[in-house]
Amino acid sequence: MPPDEEFAECFHKIKSGFNLLGELNGKINDPSAPDFVHSLFAVLNFMVSHCSEALPPTIVAPLLSPQCIRLLSEEASTEEDQLWQSLGDAWNIPSTQWPEDDEDIPTYTLEFSDGWQPPQLTATPPPSHPASRQPSPQPALSPRPAPSPRPAPSPRPAPSQKHLQPAEHSVNQQPPAKWKPPPHPQKTRSNEMKPQPIRVKTDFISRNHREITVQRGEVVELLDKSKQWWKVRNSSGEEGYVPNNVLEAADKPPPDMQTEVIPVLTRRSKPPEVKAWLEDKGFSQITVRCLGVLSGPLLLGMSREELKMVCPEEGGRVFFQLQAVKSSLTDG
Repeated sequence: MPPDEEFAECFHKIKSGFNLLGELNGKINDPSAPDFVHSLFAVLNFMVSHCSEALPPTIVAPLLSPQCIRLLSEEASTEEDQLWQSLGDAWNIPSTQWPEDDEDIPTYTLEFSDGWQPPQLTATPPPSHPASRQPSPQPALSPRPAPSPRPAPSPRPAPSQKHLQPAEHSVNQQPPAKWKPPPHPQKTRSNEMKPQPIRVKTDFISRNHREITVQRGEVVELLDKSKQWWKVRNSSGEEGYVPNNVLEAADKPPPDMQTEVIPVLTRRSKPPEVKAWLEDKGFSQITVRCLGVLSGPLLLGMSREELKMVCPEEGGRVFFQLQAVKSSLTDG
């Protein structure tokens, strides 16, 4: 197998690709940005299954942009979303929400093995304004294929040109045959539907303004199920998207909820209750052992950095679960 350094460089480029697709969403067709998203997830899944399990969460740079997070949230299938969430904080927290005082964020410049760097990615300010005014996606695609107007084009972009060529042809002329992505289940669109009650079976923490935080046992209204992510409305009237695999029919009896009380974390929780809450959320035994000795106020008062210091592997996930608890305590 290749060394970790080569895997790491590929992960950096995949994150750069996701960010670029966030910029190009709605500007390219045949294939579209969502089509490329599924292709990158396929590559990502292959790489994750062949590299060290500890490597992907260490790939911090480049942080994903908010528009990239939004695109992935809307288009990722259930399996792709599970893969995405398993990669850790650096793949799930948008750049605008990353701690500004974090000095561990390395800088990253997209560069290929022959030294070629895409001009528009390394010097974003000049081309960004005209690109936003141009309805055509052609300017945004120019760096990768390195077309003829650029003097002395590097041979490196040539392999990717065959992938982007259908999008260029769609701008200038009708393509002879449209490229079709692999089929993804549950993509059929139902234009209108009456809101119907549906139960949350697994906690979900929102990561951007389009998503909504829901808790296990909560009953919400289903507004739209035309995509992999379903749109729901909670009892407070807030609307947002959640993965469809965290929901189940409201009329389906929840046997586990009838036979046991779901552990709840509050500012009055004692260590045994904190331990039960951590176990219910599915955290590992080492995390439960390290944090289960704390009281509710102590655990809720810990910062993200403190949690990651105690539990390097799951500290970030504990922190986001605590944000949902704090939010519910504030609303209450």
